[in-house]
Amino acid sequence: AHRLLAERVPLGTIAERLWMSGRERELDGLLKRVSARAIRRYLAALADLDSQAKQGLRSIEHGVELLLVRLAMPAA
Repeated sequence: AHRLLAERVPLGTIAERLWMSGRERELDGLLKRVSARAIRRYLAALADLDSQAKQGLRSIEHGVELLLVRLAMPAA
């Protein structure tokens, strides 16, 4: 989404691609609040959590809670 925005793709088009039609304001806020780098880190953490939960090393519920707490924290 960040790359598309930098390429001057209209926000409405980006929202449609992300299944966020009608939520352009929300998407705009997210893109301003969360950097592309941070999104990549969150997705990597989610993939790690999924792998650990499937191996029985971690509770998926607890891991998702921690990830959501990280997402909710203001950027430093």
